[in-house]
Order: sequence, then structure tokens, then C-alpha cells
Amino acid sequence: MVGHNTSPNVYLLKPGKGKAPQLLYQPHSAVKQNLAKHMMFLQAMSGCDSMLSLYNQGNTKFLKPLPKYPDLKETVGKFLDPSAQPTAIAAAGETCLVALYRANHLTASLNSQRY
Repeated sequence: MVGHNTSPNVYLLKPGKGKAPQLLYQPHSAVKQNLAKHMMFLQAMSGCDSMLSLYNQGNTKFLKPLPKYPDLKETVGKFLDPSAQPTAIAAAGETCLVALYRANHLTASLNSQRY
């Protein structure tokens, strides 16, 4: 999966709950500017309202490892590369999942984190 967010006219709708009203906002205003370009990746990895978050981790937990590990941003950048090979995209996804679960994303594999 490769996603491009080149249009500035992208808006997100956050449904209201209880007395809280609906919110309409742009992705760039919701997160730090350096993370805004990775919104497509974050949506693909963390799920959306119609899909449960990965192993009850929550959608915002995917934002935390990106500023902490600068080399992880380069890995996530493979999702935005239209010429990236499927194996490179799969490896990037695995690396991000390992980092999500607080393992050493440079040396650990997803398979080693299973047990």
C-alpha cells in the first residue's frame, strides 16, 4: 500500500460523543508538522473507526516512536515511495510494529517478539 497526501484540501471528521460536538479539522493542524506527512502511514497501521486498533494499542501510540527514533522516519518514508518494492514495504511495516512494542527496532524481528 502506498499513499500520497499531496492535496492541502484533506479534512478529517471526528464524530461527537455525548455533549461534545463533531470536529472538522485538517491533519496538519492535529499533529506536529514533521509528523503530518506520515498521516497515511499512521492511518494504515493504526486502523480507523471501522477497524479495531492493533492489539488494543490505540491510534495515538503510533505517533510516539516517530520523534523518538529519527531513523524510523526514514523507514516510514518507504510507504510514501511509489517505486518501493512490496518486500521493502513489508519490512518497513514489520520494523514499525517492533518499535511500537518497545523492542529494539534495529535488531529485533517481529517473529522474535511473538513469545
